[in-house]
Amino acid sequence: MKTSIENTEAELVRLKEKIAQLELQLQSKKNLNSENSQRDYLRENNPQSLSVFLKTAVEQKNILESVLQSVDLGVIVANKQEQIILFNATAQNIIGVGPVSGRKNWVEQYGCFTPDGKESYPACDFPLSRALDGELVEDVHVYFKNSDIPDGVLVAATARPIRDSNGKINGGVVLLRDITSSKANEIELALRSIELTEAKQSSEKQKRLLEAILEGINIAITVSDKDGQFVFFNAAARRILGVGPIKGIENWTPEYGIYTSDQITPYPPEQLPLARALRGETVYDEELYIRNPKAGVQVLLCVTATPLLSAPGDFDGAVCVFRDITEQKRSQRTLEVSEERFRAFMENLPAIAFIKNNKGEYVYGNDAFFSYHDTSAEELRSNAVSDFNLTKDEPAKRIKENDLRVLNGETPLHVAEHLINLDGTTTWFSVYKFKLSGSSGEPLLGGIAVDETERREHLRQLEADEQLLRNMIDLQEKERLLVAHDIHDGFVQDVVGAKMLSEAIRGRFGNQVDTEGSNQFNEINSALGRAISDARRLVSELRPLVIDEEGIVAAIRYLISEKRYAEFMKITFISRGLPEQLDPLLEGNIFRIVQESLNNAERHSDAGAVSIDLGIKADAIELTIMDDGVGFDPSEVSSERFGLRGMRERARIFGGDLQVKSSSGRGTKITAQFPVQ
Repeated sequence: MKTSIENTEAELVRLKEKIAQLELQLQSKKNLNSENSQRDYLRENNPQSLSVFLKTAVEQKNILESVLQSVDLGVIVANKQEQIILFNATAQNIIGVGPVSGRKNWVEQYGCFTPDGKESYPACDFPLSRALDGELVEDVHVYFKNSDIPDGVLVAATARPIRDSNGKINGGVVLLRDITSSKANEIELALRSIELTEAKQSSEKQKRLLEAILEGINIAITVSDKDGQFVFFNAAARRILGVGPIKGIENWTPEYGIYTSDQITPYPPEQLPLARALRGETVYDEELYIRNPKAGVQVLLCVTATPLLSAPGDFDGAVCVFRDITEQKRSQRTLEVSEERFRAFMENLPAIAFIKNNKGEYVYGNDAFFSYHDTSAEELRSNAVSDFNLTKDEPAKRIKENDLRVLNGETPLHVAEHLINLDGTTTWFSVYKFKLSGSSGEPLLGGIAVDETERREHLRQLEADEQLLRNMIDLQEKERLLVAHDIHDGFVQDVVGAKMLSEAIRGRFGNQVDTEGSNQFNEINSALGRAISDARRLVSELRPLVIDEEGIVAAIRYLISEKRYAEFMKITFISRGLPEQLDPLLEGNIFRIVQESLNNAERHSDAGAVSIDLGIKADAIELTIMDDGVGFDPSEVSSERFGLRGMRERARIFGGDLQVKSSSGRGTKITAQFPVQ
């Protein structure tokens, strides 16, 4: 396209030169005419010269017309009367319509428009019109569209006036050059240039963005040319290696401090991942150690290196990507150790351990699990094994209900679950269930189950034994009460009656009884009195009748009022918030504990004062007995001594607890608690 334009411009230059020559010739001719007819002069002076002149003029005219018809520029020449006197073939091809006279007709007949093809070109501004007006016009763009050229053409027009020797305008010439395709090419070239500029800017922006990303990430990236010289070395690479780019492959191992996996042997330079990539090899996840000289620590790297190829496939260098996996490796090892410990713990755990997904399907079980359930680890992995596959439907439904409670947030959960195995055997488990999360965050359920079938049987037997013991104590208390009633209502009454009878007989026959007989009566009365006292003491020790009549508080007061205790110790008793009557069996046990404590204080403590406190605190009945005696070491009390042991057992049987605190020289404190219910 450029060559065609240059050729056209060259033709235009030549054409202008021809026009200039033509103007000179015309001027010469006019000059000759102005000098009394140059032709006559030539005829008179040199007829042969006139013939030569005319012949030369015709030849030049023919040459000029031939040139004008052959050039690829449209040439239109008009005289000063606005008549077209020259209209070459190229002009005809460009604008279609032939010669038209009159400048007013040119715009309308030729279909002249502004370059955008929208507005009609003003007649006075048409290049040939302006040339006839004496104006020089350079490369004005005119759009032609008429019936001969319906698609329209864009033309670059250059126009000049034609003047005579006196400088008067005799006409005008306009040169037309079709620039439709060149303009389209120019537009296309401009668009491509814009696209290229935008692509270049986008590429630069992407390059800057990529460089910013590579500088900001924690993964080290280096790029080297085919000679091993680094052309890119990001911040992460500097931080991890502690040193920036180093020239020479042979210097990398000593300068960066690169070692093999034994952490002792320097890494052979030629075997470094980047060196191998420069030989065309791709290296994936190679592990090596770096002794970072800047940080003064040793780090483990995972390195990947690949050859770098250009778009045509030429080898340009290599790229190396590496990251610090020291902590990752340490965490991985810690995790492996933790998993080994977990596995060892689970496999040796006597309890059953398991994990289920949110569908109730088992995904893990330890050895104890598989020793109890008829399944295997392979079946858990390959099949959906749930409790409905391992036990009867009813217990499986209850287990599922408990699982849903945990998955819905009630965790941890401690429940007892009764399994009826497929073979009909039954087992009780104490199960701890809790919520877990899987590797993808999915909810899981973990559990530990302890077989407590045997413990439950022992507990049931123990409860039965304790109930039997309570019944025996109750029976014993009732028998004591019966015996006490029998002694009080029978023996004591008979002895009291005998004593009263003896005293009546003595009073009746007292004057008739000698001294010996009187002494015998005294001995009989003393014996009967001692028998009455012993009988009453025995009734009190068996079960004071006041317990059943007035309750435990009155019974303790009655016990304290006995002359036997009052002779040795000062006893104080406080009761707080007790109801009038408690359970008779519980009252009997509290009374026995108080009685045994007073007996111990009397016999062993050498106490001068004893305090008894009985009341209700929260939901418990509390009994506290303190003395200021010599004290003792509870750990040295023989197990064959039933006093303290019996008190503890009495408290335990009634769901309570009894503690004894004592030390040498500091007295003794006995504290017992019983549930109100």
